[in-house]
Amino acid sequence: MRKLLLATAAAAALAATPAVARDGSGYIGVEGGGIWAKDSDIDIRVDDTTDDDDEGWIDFADIEYKTGLDLDLIGGYDFGMFRAEAEFGYKRISHDNLVIEDTVPDIGGTEFESDGRTTITSLMGNLLLDFGGGDGVSFYAGGGARPAWVKKGAGGDDIDFDDDLFQDDDVDCKDTDLAWQLIAGVRAAISPSLDAGLKYRYFSAGTLEDEIGGIEARSYVHSHSLLAVEDLRVLLDQQFCGRLYVHGIFVSTVEGVATIGL
Repeated sequence: MRKLLLATAAAAALAATPAVARDGSGYIGVEGGGIWAKDSDIDIRVDDTTDDDDEGWIDFADIEYKTGLDLDLIGGYDFGMFRAEAEFGYKRISHDNLVIEDTVPDIGGTEFESDGRTTITSLMGNLLLDFGGGDGVSFYAGGGARPAWVKKGAGGDDIDFDDDLFQDDDVDCKDTDLAWQLIAGVRAAISPSLDAGLKYRYFSAGTLEDEIGGIEARSYVHSHSLLAVEDLRVLLDQQFCGRLYVHGIFVSTVEGVATIGL
């Protein structure tokens, strides 16, 4: 009975322990997968005489998206209980349709086939809690925030706006705002220094503010991503007097190790 209790306690401690095999080490990695953006509202301000920034807006259009591409380069440091990392990301999502709201004169209720796309470039700082066995399957969760650069080309070249309301037919906009994201993932240790796994991300690009048809407009981008994580780890192996080794899928045919130092 005593041995069973000790074994249970040891298993519980292991489950609640971060991936200690990588404590005190740095890493770099690549991630890629699909991104699914929620339909994006575009609002326009038809009355800018009020001092209240929330007044004078009407719904202009909805952008419907296709499945897009989400790519990341990451680099960070594993402190044990948590990881801190920098993430450079690029997201590209093609538009499917541009649906004009009924509130817009002349073309309200019209649906245009859109050849536009939304691109997002971001440089995020992430903090991640890391739980599980370092030599097996582990789980992590966290979030991050930093500015993101968003460009939204709505497409729909055959749109002809009402001249009394709009100054031109330009429906493209771009802006920079504070973005944030929530992350959860699972990873498995393929070797003492190589991980592979899956990562889920919810991403919000903040509020995009620009002009559409020559008048003030605002929009939003919210998305869900599912990414394959293939880390190309850079670790300092103390067993080899501080020599630097690179481990990853790109060199796995050479026993997963390639020496680039002494």
